[in-house]
Amino acid sequence: SMYSCSSSCVRRSNCQCADEPRRLDLPRFESADGRQRAAVSAYYDGVWEGVGDEVDDSVHTAIGAPLVEQALAGRCATLFAYGQTGSGKSHTIMGSPTDLGIIPRLGADLFARIAQAADCACVVTATYLELYNEVVCDLLAPGNQGLKIRQHIKTGIYVEDLTEVGHD
Repeated sequence: SMYSCSSSCVRRSNCQCADEPRRLDLPRFESADGRQRAAVSAYYDGVWEGVGDEVDDSVHTAIGAPLVEQALAGRCATLFAYGQTGSGKSHTIMGSPTDLGIIPRLGADLFARIAQAADCACVVTATYLELYNEVVCDLLAPGNQGLKIRQHIKTGIYVEDLTEVGHD
């Protein structure tokens, strides 16, 4: 059914999207525990069904490549994966040693492009977090969870005490 699909939906942030995001309207429904759920709308750039390298390659081409371009242009690039438990978010994002996910592919592409631009001085920073059941967990510092989302008047929204790693 529509409510239990096992596709990975990926939303791009801070990028120039060629196509407008699609809108999915889900009507009011009764959940498995018998509670009534309100109608909701969601926006997304794409849905990839299937498994393996073919899907991972197409997700990387559609999502990862534009994020690398944004980062190389000096903009912040954000990848956000959303979906129900077991829908393949973690595999799509990280993959496995033999089937790389979007983050290892994105990192390899980014550093390869930086290495080709000998006249460029670049500093790359990254954070990695999970928001699950309204609890923010720092995935670069296991055990660092329950982080607070804050807003600074000049710099905008940030996660307090979130680990940021850098490379120059």
